[in-house]
Amino acid sequence: MNRNRPEDEQVDKEAAAQKVLEERFAPLEALAKTIWDGGLPVLDDLHNTSLGWKREEKVAKYVEAIRDLEPGVTMMINHCTWPTEVFDKISGSGESRKGDTEAMIAPEVRKAIEEEGIILTTWRELKERRDAVK
Repeated sequence: MNRNRPEDEQVDKEAAAQKVLEERFAPLEALAKTIWDGGLPVLDDLHNTSLGWKREEKVAKYVEAIRDLEPGVTMMINHCTWPTEVFDKISGSGESRKGDTEAMIAPEVRKAIEEEGIILTTWRELKERRDAVK
């Protein structure tokens, strides 16, 4: 077999990368199984990148993130705040947090949630749903 072909090298690189991912995430999968076996809900995905988004881009970025969600339980973290004149003494993230607030009340975000069939929930409701599948 001639292993000098570029496509063979690419397949080898992809296989190696997949193995690294599997090894890296194996402990997380074991932890998720332990949590699930303990009767608790488990997240399928976590979205926590909004802090790096510019305030004026947040509505569009949230809509895009919502439309790109895979099926399952995703926790989307945001930090909604209407910063006051003293907020900058606590944190320098006031503008970003204000952008999160503006996005969470934006009609475009609500529309994306509705069109994608997203179910907004709480940890309590997730636990009740989890108990129902035992």
